[in-house]
Amino acid sequence: MNQEWSVGQSVYQTEGIVHVAQGEGISLNCSYKGTVYALFWYIQHPGQPPKLFLSTYDPQADGVLLGFKAEQKTDKKDEGTFNMEKTASQLNDSAVYFCAMSDTANNPGWAQEVNQPGSTRAFEGQPHTLSCSLSSESSDVIQWYWQFPGEGLRYIAGAIPGHPGEGADPKSTVNVGQDKKSSTLVLHQVKLADAAVYYCALSDTVCQGGTIPVQKLFSVSEQRRS
Repeated sequence: MNQEWSVGQSVYQTEGIVHVAQGEGISLNCSYKGTVYALFWYIQHPGQPPKLFLSTYDPQADGVLLGFKAEQKTDKKDEGTFNMEKTASQLNDSAVYFCAMSDTANNPGWAQEVNQPGSTRAFEGQPHTLSCSLSSESSDVIQWYWQFPGEGLRYIAGAIPGHPGEGADPKSTVNVGQDKKSSTLVLHQVKLADAAVYYCALSDTVCQGGTIPVQKLFSVSEQRRS
C-alpha cells in the first residue's frame, strides 16, 4: 500500500491467513525501509478497533504480557525487521495483526486521543460528512481509513492544515479544520458499497493495512430515499 503523505517509507508484513495449531509457535514477519524512530504491532479482534500490542518503546505492552516478543534488527542503513514471535500459541491469539512504523520522536498518537461519534446514517446518492476531533492542536497528518467485515484496513486519504486530500475509493475529500483540532471526510456521493467502518487517525506512521493510534469506531450505513 502506498501512502501519499509518507515519502520514502514502507512497511511489509506477513500477508493472508497464517494457520497455527494450538501450542505451536507463531512467527509474523515485518520489514521496513526508511528512517524509523519507533516500530509497532497492533492487534484487532472481530468487531473491535485495532489496539496497540507491541512497540519498541514499551517493555510492558499487552503483547509482552501475553508471551509475544518482537526485536528490531537493522539489516542495513534505513532497512530492518521487527518480526513478532510467540513460542506457544493459544486459541485467544487468533486475530488480525498490523505492523507499523513512525519516523519521529514526537508521535502524537502516543499522547493524543482521536474522538469520533458512533454509527451514522447516510442516504444513497447524497453527499455525507464524517468528522473527528483531536484532544489538542496538531499540525501533523490526519488520515482516514475504512474497513469491511473480515478484511484489513484500507487507506482513503490524508490531509494537513491548509492542504486537503482527495480519496479515489470512495470518492471523497479530507479536510483539516483551521483550529488544527478537527477533520472531516466528505463522501461526494454515497453508494451502498460505502457501508463500512471508518477510522480517523492522527499519526505520521505507515503500515501495511493501516495505522491506528487511540481512536473509536465510526460506522456508516446507507438508506435509500423513498
